[in-house]
Amino acid sequence: MIRSGYACNYKYSKDKYYIKLQERARADRKGLWKDGDTIDPWQWRKEKRK
Repeated sequence: MIRSGYACNYKYSKDKYYIKLQERARADRKGLWKDGDTIDPWQWRKEKRK
């Protein structure tokens, strides 16, 4: 799912494999990242709490 751009790597994960998959999905603008202004879910939730 991360490779397809429909899931995010957990922000505290240190697994380089998943980090690279997400970076690649973002670079290729796949799934969630197809819009240029998409943010990570934890950042979105933090903004909504304010």
